[in-house]
This record gives sequence, C-alpha cells and structure tokens, in this order.
Amino acid sequence: MRSARFRESGTPGAGSGPQKRTGRKTSTALRADFHTHISSAMQDLAAARPWLHVIQLPAYAPELNSTEGVWSHVKRSLRNLAVTGVDHLAAVVNNRLKRIQYRPDLLNSFLTHTGLSLDPELP
Repeated sequence: MRSARFRESGTPGAGSGPQKRTGRKTSTALRADFHTHISSAMQDLAAARPWLHVIQLPAYAPELNSTEGVWSHVKRSLRNLAVTGVDHLAAVVNNRLKRIQYRPDLLNSFLTHTGLSLDPELP
C-alpha cells in the first residue's frame, strides 16, 4: 500500500500554507490501518492542524470498497462462460468492464451499496 507524503510547508495537495488557503475551511484525509498512518507522530501531526479532519479506515473492509462490487458484478456475468484461452477471457473481461463504464446508474449503485458518499458530512 502506498503512503501519501505530507509536506510541512502546506496543506496536502495545495501549494500554499494553511493561512493562505481559499475556498474550503477544512480538508479530509482518509487513512488505512497501516503502521505509519497510526503512529504517534502522525497523530500529533493531525492534532496540530485543526483544519484537518482524519477518518480512520479498517485494514481491510470489502464492504467499504466499491471496487469489490464491480468485480462481483463482472464475475457473476462470467459464471456460465466457456473461454478458449486466457486471451479470450481477458477480452471478455475488458468488454464487461467497458459496458459498466457506460452505465452511470450501475456505477452509482456500487458506491451506494457501501453506504459511503462522495460528499461526507464532517463532524
């Protein structure tokens, strides 16, 4: 798992410091249960920044991962499929993923199933 680097000179993903921010009043960071993410140094870093809201995620939570729903949907569509080789299987999977891409209602249902939203409410 990759760990995002935090620059002391500014906010994550922004070029200016916290005093020069415009627009949003807070930033949200999601972090997994990874040893560097739960260290006391990281907790101190987050606590020193009142504008930063950190949400702790469990190490592995397939029910919170919308990608799991996508693969489940694709695998269900492959149940009774007889393929002639790995190349044929790859082509069929690519085709099924392409079909999903053009169905925004289906993509939204994968996110809805997790119970998460793209605009979470801050405490």
